[in-house]
Amino acid sequence: MGHVVIEGTITTVGPLSIRMPDADEHGGFPVMSRGVDDEGQPMKTGYLPATTLRGFLRRAVVTRNMRKAKDNGKPYSLQRAYAELIGQDAESEQQAGEIDLLAIKKARDESPVIDLFGSGLSVASRLRVGHFVPERNVLPESYPGVRKDLGDTEGVVELLSASDAERYHGREEANNRRAEAEKLVKTIKGKIRKAGKKDESVEALRGELEEAEKIWEKHKEEMGAMQVSSRTLVSHTALPAGLDLRGRIVILNAKERDREMIEFGLDCLSRSPVLGAQSARGCGEISGIFKVMIEGSARTVAARPHSSHHGNRWLLKRDRARGRGGHHSSHHGNRWLLKLAGGRQQVPPDSSHHGNRWLLKHGAVPSRPRATQATVEVGGY
Repeated sequence: MGHVVIEGTITTVGPLSIRMPDADEHGGFPVMSRGVDDEGQPMKTGYLPATTLRGFLRRAVVTRNMRKAKDNGKPYSLQRAYAELIGQDAESEQQAGEIDLLAIKKARDESPVIDLFGSGLSVASRLRVGHFVPERNVLPESYPGVRKDLGDTEGVVELLSASDAERYHGREEANNRRAEAEKLVKTIKGKIRKAGKKDESVEALRGELEEAEKIWEKHKEEMGAMQVSSRTLVSHTALPAGLDLRGRIVILNAKERDREMIEFGLDCLSRSPVLGAQSARGCGEISGIFKVMIEGSARTVAARPHSSHHGNRWLLKRDRARGRGGHHSSHHGNRWLLKLAGGRQQVPPDSSHHGNRWLLKHGAVPSRPRATQATVEVGGY
């Protein structure tokens, strides 16, 4: 089959919030240097990390397989779950530097997931996922919010008993002092990080931090057993809505089972088009288009107005002889099934569609070697 190249465009319907560990600038949102300005200084842009999409696809496939295995009375072992879902193989990591080609071949033969996504230090991945970046450099923005307290809802405190109302007012005052102390601690920590990057002395700042943390702990203790923060300013960092992010997925030496897994993962993304964090606060909803190009295929896949469907889902089939999916064609055997979700994107004028839920567009690519191209639109509920 050769390689499969999937060109993707993901559009942020809502803000896209991602927080990377050990990242202090831009609220932890991933930022990379891309290009230089007129003075030769690197320019920065936010982006959707490859690991976010790659992880989504892998989890979708593995959790499906795990459910099937459990339903059949053969649940995954803990080791297999780690190897397939997380890509962590303790045995291979303990034998770093040793290569057992027969064991690698066996692992690939026994697990389509490991064969495609890789595992541990021994089985290399054949799936290449790039970062999804905007056409022009865009930095993430801060989205502030506030966590409410009981007194912010009119009349609630009056509905408490007299003793509990008194306890609340005492806790409210302590909470205000705690919030101010916590804010001071965060400010001093920020100054220490900046000073450390400039190789400046931080001894005086560390002393201030120690005193501030003592005051913070004191006010937390004043709040009693209920020390959960309330009426606290919170914020998250996100790329803005309405932004197109472009990237690429490549399957090296693709097999039929590879395509099925990636198509299933994209189908899951179309059913639940949310990536990143803070989804409860309006972030993460996306839509998108993925153009699938298959090297070395001489067949044309056509989306027909009367293709078979179940419910609102289109099923595309490629006939082994002519590549035509009649409306009674089956997805079994060597024919392939593609389930794709449509959303808020405009339907291209040459696309076949049913209503406005599902969009499929297929055609031959006039290149050598000839390739099959499919355009997939995902997004929306």
